Amino acid sequence: MLKNLNLGEMKYSVPVLAVSLALEGKASHREMTSKLISDLCGTVVSKTDVEKSFDRLLKELPELVLDSPRAPQLVGQFIARAVGDGILSNTYIDGYKGTVDCVQARAALDRATVLLSMSKGGKRIDSVWGSGGGQQSVKHLVKEIDMLLKEYLLSGDVLEAERCLQELEVPHFHHELVYEVRRNQSPFNNCQQFDVGMQII
Repeated sequence: MLKNLNLGEMKYSVPVLAVSLALEGKASHREMTSKLISDLCGTVVSKTDVEKSFDRLLKELPELVLDSPRAPQLVGQFIARAVGDGILSNTYIDGYKGTVDCVQARAALDRATVLLSMSKGGKRIDSVWGSGGGQQSVKHLVKEIDMLLKEYLLSGDVLEAERCLQELEVPHFHHELVYEVRRNQSPFNNCQQFDVGMQII
């Protein structure tokens, strides 16, 4: 469908728009956006268009940061992911060395550099957004819920537990939290904040 739009020289604006919208979304939305840009490259947009898109995003960061304070870090992650997916040149970041005056653009490029250097140490760039939502295995989710409960028992921090649960993006799996609490009831009986803790569900 995008091929039929006849975007001409404006093709680079498709990834710009996709990333700009994803900045306000969840990690799973950013993961889908990364996959979309990768899939579009070679069919709708060229590698040159992708490069131009990130040039534009870096330039627009002072405005993007007004709506999304984490925009520099997130754009940096998008850049690292694009390099990892092979749709952005390995030398893209080097082209900016010593030429960036914008603080936000520098922060984005630094973030991308750190992630790419970590990938040389074995960390996979394709997991830059984590594995949120329904993309996670049941085994992994059970482990995450178990860790969340253990951390809650140690800290008693309801807000942190709630944030961690929401970050998992699996409302259909909240029953596992209830199950684990019921199964391991004795530590929770001793926890004064048990009733408050149940509010996180």
